[in-house]
Amino acid sequence: EQSGVELAESQLREAERRKLAEVATANSIRAAKLECTEKVAELERQLDDAVQAKERLEEKVGKFTDDAEELDAAREELAHAKGSFEESASHIRTLRGQLDTAEAARAQYQEAAEAAEA
Repeated sequence: EQSGVELAESQLREAERRKLAEVATANSIRAAKLECTEKVAELERQLDDAVQAKERLEEKVGKFTDDAEELDAAREELAHAKGSFEESASHIRTLRGQLDTAEAARAQYQEAAEAAEA
């Protein structure tokens, strides 16, 4: 009978030990689950930050693209203005040449008039 009691006590201690091991395992699982949940939350925050950074970069790229397009348009306007200026300068040189020719003709005419008077 005593060995039956000892056997029952031994089985009871073994059951308690298993129960404590199960509780410890369950606690470890809960702790690991909590740690994973915290890591997931941190990764989600990092992902949100990355998405916002990407959106800011896309906005800057859009602005740079707009600025580049404006710069290209300004370059085209400048090239057109330069062409117009060069055309005007050429026309002015032509008119100057014509004016010089007219001045020379007037001087010759005046000389001829003075010679005819004398």
